[in-house]
Amino acid sequence: MRYISWIFSLFLHLTVLFGGILLSTLGPRAIQLDRPVYQVDIVQLAPGPELKPDAAPGFEQPADQPPAQNAPSDATPIAADNTPPKPDTTAAEAVQKAAQEAARQAALEMQRQADAQAAAQKAAEQKAAEQKAAQDEAIRIAAEKAAREKAEKEAAQKAAEQKAAQEAAAKQAAEKAAQQKAQAEAAQKAKEAAEKAARDAALKEAAAKNSVNDALKDIKSKSGGSSGANAVKNALADISKQGGGGGSKSGRGDATAAYYDIVSSIIKRNWRWALTNNAVLNVKVALQLGPDGSIQSAQVIQSSNNEAFDNSAMRAVQDTKDSGILLPAANVPRLILNFNSQEKHQ
Repeated sequence: MRYISWIFSLFLHLTVLFGGILLSTLGPRAIQLDRPVYQVDIVQLAPGPELKPDAAPGFEQPADQPPAQNAPSDATPIAADNTPPKPDTTAAEAVQKAAQEAARQAALEMQRQADAQAAAQKAAEQKAAEQKAAQDEAIRIAAEKAAREKAEKEAAQKAAEQKAAQEAAAKQAAEKAAQQKAQAEAAQKAKEAAEKAARDAALKEAAAKNSVNDALKDIKSKSGGSSGANAVKNALADISKQGGGGGSKSGRGDATAAYYDIVSSIIKRNWRWALTNNAVLNVKVALQLGPDGSIQSAQVIQSSNNEAFDNSAMRAVQDTKDSGILLPAANVPRLILNFNSQEKHQ
């Protein structure tokens, strides 16, 4: 609408301009009142003298102007048939052509402005599209960067968690290894201590057995009597001083246990029996000892339910009694011996 108003205003101004130019070229026509404008034939209705224009009543010829003879040269002649003169169309055509040219120029200008506006609009749209594309690209890059940073952060956190888990596992494994090592060392120390205790006990037992064996040899060589009893007493005194003999079958300690082993060994030297099967037989015999170490009596207090096996144990006791060997009482008036069919005996 704005362009139409511009075109209309331009066309109006051009019309006024060219109209002014046309009027200026035509110039004003001076009308001389003292000259005839039209020539007409006067019809004389009645005869009379011929009238001339300058003889008209009240007409006065100017003093400084000669009487007009003919019509002025620039006056438009009037046809004899009283038809008006044809207007001059050259100026009108020029105005029309100028108006058309102005309209064409205005149309061209409008088209140029429309093209310029279209081009500007297209450029603006292209620029807006480029800006939008740039913004989209910036958003995409920012999103990719944020995603990459998030992934890196998650990876770093995961790596840290894995490292912490590995360190915790390594620490736990180290603690477990240290605990196992400590347990192994403690077990080794306990084993060494047990082995040492076993060695010490074995040494003491060996020493006790050596003393008992020596005493038994002495008793056997001297065939009993007071000298044999003295040998047993001396052996018992040595065992008591050494603190040995604590590992006997009787469960007693020191000299009493050694005494039990000596008496049991002496009696079982005379024990003879035949093993007929793999049955385990066990019989217990109680001995009553006199103050001098002699065997006063013997009886079975727990039978093996095998009469022959029980009798073999009683015969061993009787044979020892008959040999006259005196067993030192050692303040033990009653002694219980255990005979087992699985024992190793001489």
